[in-house]
Amino acid sequence: MTEECGTSNNQKKWLKAIPIDIQSLYEKVDEPLPHSARRWWWCWGGIVGLLFLLVAGTGLLLAMYCRAEPETAYNSVKYIAEQARYGRFISSVHQWGANFMIVFLFLHLLRVFVTGVFREYCWGACMVGVCLLGIVLGMGVTGHSLVYEQISYWAITVTSNIMASVPFMGSMLKHLFIAGEEINQSTLSRLYALHVQILPALLILCSVAHLFLCVSSECIWPGTNRTGMKKKR
Repeated sequence: MTEECGTSNNQKKWLKAIPIDIQSLYEKVDEPLPHSARRWWWCWGGIVGLLFLLVAGTGLLLAMYCRAEPETAYNSVKYIAEQARYGRFISSVHQWGANFMIVFLFLHLLRVFVTGVFREYCWGACMVGVCLLGIVLGMGVTGHSLVYEQISYWAITVTSNIMASVPFMGSMLKHLFIAGEEINQSTLSRLYALHVQILPALLILCSVAHLFLCVSSECIWPGTNRTGMKKKR
């Protein structure tokens, strides 16, 4: 009994050390959903989150077979599609999940723009949302490039040339993207690191920031009094 009390006290001290009002956050999350938000087009943001979990899960399975080397990249993808057990199914779920993730993210941003909830309460959350869109598109480009077929090669070339056209920092962006001035042996390893490690980490961080800004600014309750809706029992 004493040990349980000690553990409970330690948990309370740990929660108090976090620079966030946990109790206030619990109250916001536990608020009843307004009737104006109980429509299917307000669920697109959540669908994007679920699709990301699906894409991440299938991506972990594909990473067991995928090779980030120019000589073996295409053959590893071919092996997944033709010989690995359930490989074609998992690869298709990963690909189509990523495609639908981009579609629903665009729909989510379109809904935010049309309803105008960003104008007064959600400006910061919307800016993070635009960054999320860029990250997701970057994951799509890098993921498609890992197949390393002819279309992938030209996709890398076009993307790197677009980056090079950015004023002042275009050359640096291109060098970071393809690990040099031209496509080389290290390009695929760089794209693999971006697709599997760097961009997913940025996506998770921005998603947490996006949700926190949405909850703290109370912009997740469209069409209601956002200045202090209290929970009714």
